[in-house]
Parts: sequence; C-alpha cells; structure tokens
Amino acid sequence: MKDVSDKINDIRRKAGNPLTQCPTCCRTPESPFRVFSGSKVVDGCIDPIHTGHLPSISESNRWHLSAFAKRWRSQMLVGLQRK
Repeated sequence: MKDVSDKINDIRRKAGNPLTQCPTCCRTPESPFRVFSGSKVVDGCIDPIHTGHLPSISESNRWHLSAFAKRWRSQMLVGLQRK
C-alpha cells in the first residue's frame, strides 16, 4: 500500500509536475531547506517530494519523519483529494 508521500507525489505527477524541484522550499528533492541549531534540525521543509531522497540515518531524515511532519503531509493529502 502506498504511503501518504507517494500518494501526494502521484497526484502532482498526474498534474504535470516533474518532481525535480520542491514546490514548498524550491530546492531539489535531495536537498531540503533546513535550519540547524548545533547538530539538530530546528526548522525545515517537510514536503513529501523529499521522502525517500534523504540518507536514512541522518538528522535531516529524523526531522522529515517526525510525527508533526507526518500529520502535516496527511492533512495535505486530504486537501488535495478534495480538489
């Protein structure tokens, strides 16, 4: 079964988005916007375009997979499915 990020990215592909640049932070899928405090991410892009493009064991991926980020992406999917 597809996860939320895959579903969102599928909707974007069907709309003609080549998924080469994040619509939220305008960066590549492999390089999301991040703000660090020391070695910890304290803010940054959690758009689904970055899912699967980050090193699995990294602070950046930890931020991307946080409970808040997952809720945000779930809410995004609900909004896209209403259109």
